[in-house]
Amino acid sequence: MVQAGGSYGQGFPDGPCANWLMRFQNNSDTEIIQITFAPAAGSYTNYKKWNGTSFPTIAAAAPAPAVLNVSIPAHSYQDIRFKTCTTTPPPADPDYQFEAEAAHVTYTWATGAPGTVS
Repeated sequence: MVQAGGSYGQGFPDGPCANWLMRFQNNSDTEIIQITFAPAAGSYTNYKKWNGTSFPTIAAAAPAPAVLNVSIPAHSYQDIRFKTCTTTPPPADPDYQFEAEAAHVTYTWATGAPGTVS
């Protein structure tokens, strides 16, 4: 159902928000009308300050789930751009970039039945 890689996935951030381009594919016989994309965690990372073993990272609150109202007909796909944002303000150092971590994805069919991407 969800495709990342290539030009898909998380792009460059805007302050406390992660920008996403995802392809959602509907392999069922029923239209999908809503997708909820809920990142598990977030952090700010400074990719300019490698210390020999890692980059400095500051934990951030998990972004609120993105609730996407969509219309993805049966046996089709849709590319969707959206943001997920943390409530944790960015560090004063502008070299830190926000990134969201792996997301839990659920969806709702036009019938009202829920589904989960595993």
